[in-house]
Amino acid sequence: MDLPDSNDLIPVYHVRNTAHINIVIDIKGNFKSAKLLKKDKFIIPATEDSASRAGKTIAPHPLADKIQYVAGDYKVCGNISDTTNKYHSAYLDLLSKWANSDHSHQKVNAIYSYVQKGNVVKNLLEAKILISDSNHELLRLKKIKGVSRGESKLQRLDNDQVVNNAHYKDTIFAMLSPNETTQIIDQGSALAIWSVFCPGDPSEETWLDKTLYDSWVHCYSKLDSKKGYCFICGSHTDVALKHPKGANPFANNAKLISSNDDKGFTFLGRFIDSTGLQNVAIDTVVSQKAHNVLRWLIDRQGIRSEKQVTVAWAVSAKPLPQPLDDSFNYFRDDASLELIESAAETEEELACAKDLSTDLGQNAALKLKLILKGYRQQLSDMDQLSIITLDAATPGRMSISYYRECLPDEYFNALNDWYEHFSWYMRQSEEVESAGKKRKKREIWPVIAPSPYAIAQAAYGRTLTDSLKKQTYMRLLPCVVEGRSFPWDFVKMAFQRACNPHAVDHWEWQRNIGVACALYRGFYSRHPKLNQRRIYTVGLDKNKCSRDYLFGRLLAVAERTEEIALNVAGEKRSTTAERYIQQFANNPYQTWRNIELSLTPSKSRLRNNRGAFLAKMENNFNEIMNLFDPDEFTSNAKLSGEFLLGYHCQKMALKNDHTTKTEVTGGDDELNKKD
Repeated sequence: MDLPDSNDLIPVYHVRNTAHINIVIDIKGNFKSAKLLKKDKFIIPATEDSASRAGKTIAPHPLADKIQYVAGDYKVCGNISDTTNKYHSAYLDLLSKWANSDHSHQKVNAIYSYVQKGNVVKNLLEAKILISDSNHELLRLKKIKGVSRGESKLQRLDNDQVVNNAHYKDTIFAMLSPNETTQIIDQGSALAIWSVFCPGDPSEETWLDKTLYDSWVHCYSKLDSKKGYCFICGSHTDVALKHPKGANPFANNAKLISSNDDKGFTFLGRFIDSTGLQNVAIDTVVSQKAHNVLRWLIDRQGIRSEKQVTVAWAVSAKPLPQPLDDSFNYFRDDASLELIESAAETEEELACAKDLSTDLGQNAALKLKLILKGYRQQLSDMDQLSIITLDAATPGRMSISYYRECLPDEYFNALNDWYEHFSWYMRQSEEVESAGKKRKKREIWPVIAPSPYAIAQAAYGRTLTDSLKKQTYMRLLPCVVEGRSFPWDFVKMAFQRACNPHAVDHWEWQRNIGVACALYRGFYSRHPKLNQRRIYTVGLDKNKCSRDYLFGRLLAVAERTEEIALNVAGEKRSTTAERYIQQFANNPYQTWRNIELSLTPSKSRLRNNRGAFLAKMENNFNEIMNLFDPDEFTSNAKLSGEFLLGYHCQKMALKNDHTTKTEVTGGDDELNKKD
């Protein structure tokens, strides 16, 4: 068994926990020193009970554990009731079984010898790791609310003195979390790990000793077992009575498999007892491995939404793009360059995917396509892929809210369809070098699909809660991995918010427009009724004569005209088109008359300063008006989401028209400086 690091799988009968104190002893069990740790996670041995313990359950880890377990003098120094000594008794009993077993270890014997002396708290107080109060007992603090909103302070329980958090900044209290119910911070909850100094042994840290891992695995496999029929292995073996918690690290106490209900007796009438052996039993090692692998996958590549997490993986362990990942992340990842190089068929295709400066929109779409192709090439046709979503229904129970198995072609075809149907100009920002020390952010518009979070934000805005975000992710997942029709309510909500620029910041409104256009385009490309499906191109379609599309183009030209006029005058305010966009969507013809009249001062200003630019805008107005059906133009019927497509396509076309840059800005690209 190789020694695992932070990215490797945990060995069976082990867990990864956050440790706070490192106690150093010699091989004879004498205390040498101790130090505070930086709240890192370490792999420690565990039992079936300790790996799943919660609340006040007495279930010690066999080696590294909390001070209340490992310290025999915690009962005296901790200012707590006599019953707490049961924690140490249980720990000492388990450690003695390991030390006296056929698979013992010299470091285990040294630790057992030391903790039997009952001086752990005393030694840690002398080393100034733990802190005593005025009664020479372990100090306890209570977290209380401060005067200011969001402020918290600490109250000493020995003399009721209230202090700021900064008073204990570099102490053990800065590393410990308060009890959720009492808000008391107890030093007894600090987890201690061991280093055993042994001459000639280069690995004194117990959490890095491979032989110690093996010792516990062999010891525990003989120590606690119950025979039963494993429904995974298909044989009689040692089955698990309790299963590990923490498969989802974002809901650490929630368990996927639980059968310990011996109080509500919900099993009566079906089974004899609460162990679950009469239902479906699982081999202990199989359960350990399955939970460890699932946690490893989630840690490594899971997409999280609070306590909900979604992860996709290949059984062959080949890398896989995640269905709910933000596709813009691929543009930030240098590792994707290798995928592009392996997937590109020509030098020209490779050059376009690498160089996003010439045509950011279409080249970004090509780059994403090649990245997916690169992932697909690493998989065989029969590789099994799995997608799972876990959610904590309660603090102690976890549910599988989505599960699907598929083959690579099915998965990648669905991803390609998602990115193709729902791609649009998406507002993003990237850091660029500047003359000063600080890097500046630059606005860019790649043609990509919106991220699930951007969709949730565009649909719900500031009313978005954790619950709504989780529901959004769950409704989006089948659309991404199964190619299902897109929910119309998301399209409707995104359209309404995109038509209200004053409710959000300017950058957020720009993002919302891109998301709304992407969802409208994607919805109609997958419309449930085949005869109503439409294909909208990403980019301006000058031959499209739809009333809604043309009204959107008119609005964009009017906005650009006034925007440049304001720029010339040095004014910074919203254009009339931006202010009237919501009213325009409801009453287009009547509102257009008001917008057109408001352009008169802007045109006069541009005629004197940007004559060539104004001429081009006038040509755009005439070109669009000539495409209108007169009866449709004078109709005041509400506009559909298609008007946003025309508006945004025309807006992006004017923004990217390099032939008018000098005419627009007089040599400086002032418009692109606007956020």
